Amino acid sequence: MNVELLALKREHIAKIPQYTASWIRPEVFDLTIFSCAGYTDYLLYLENLPARMRPNILIGAYLGDELLGFAEWRRLENAMFLNNLFVQPGCRGTGVGRILVDFGIRLASEEKLSSVALDAFDWAPDTIGWYERLGFIQVMRQFYLTCPNPYSVISRESAAVSLPSERSGDAWLQNDSGFILEDYPQAEASQERFGFSSFRVKIGGGSVVVGRLGDRWFRFTTNTSRIDAELLQSLALLDDNRSLLILSQQTDAENGLKPIPVCGSVRLQLNR
Repeated sequence: MNVELLALKREHIAKIPQYTASWIRPEVFDLTIFSCAGYTDYLLYLENLPARMRPNILIGAYLGDELLGFAEWRRLENAMFLNNLFVQPGCRGTGVGRILVDFGIRLASEEKLSSVALDAFDWAPDTIGWYERLGFIQVMRQFYLTCPNPYSVISRESAAVSLPSERSGDAWLQNDSGFILEDYPQAEASQERFGFSSFRVKIGGGSVVVGRLGDRWFRFTTNTSRIDAELLQSLALLDDNRSLLILSQQTDAENGLKPIPVCGSVRLQLNR
């Protein structure tokens, strides 16, 4: 096949959630940014930026006008990350996926990035093996855990919290509750327009990046089974209707949480 790599066309960008939902399990698709109503609007918004200024690269493999597959690559700190890879069912096993992966590897080399990385769901051992044959190695395993927030019974009214109260730099302070939100006004704008957002919660001596997916999930990552109670309390005060999506290397948790493991994923990395 005379496959041509081109910037993904706008009509195909609009179908990315549909393409992705065709291979991700439904219960997991709901836990990803791809399920958010404004995700394609976000990608099309990024297309208005000069290519070198975008955080992502959407590349399509075309045979004439026919889309055979696409990849979304994201620039991370010193790494090129494969955020999404899709090949049309009739084109699988023909080398299209390899062409799209090789594109990202070349791009990482051109931009002098030290590694190429991706996450693969553990329900697809054949896919993981395929990446390993390309030279990727497993460096981490994590689990998608979901559960209600046990502090959601606390309402904003009973806690006497109003949002926002005071501003200091880019942070919104909640003096009554003892936590600080950073990047929250920007997150509110993103949530309204695209249906997802992220902000930082500063509690005690540390901080946690929290994402919001649609109107259902607070998402954050942890490397320990002990989840900070102050974090859970702060999230309940912000929105007591949202459940928790926790990405963790552990399958259990403390502080009254009873998480349900939905799936696992493997981080694969190719060092340059």
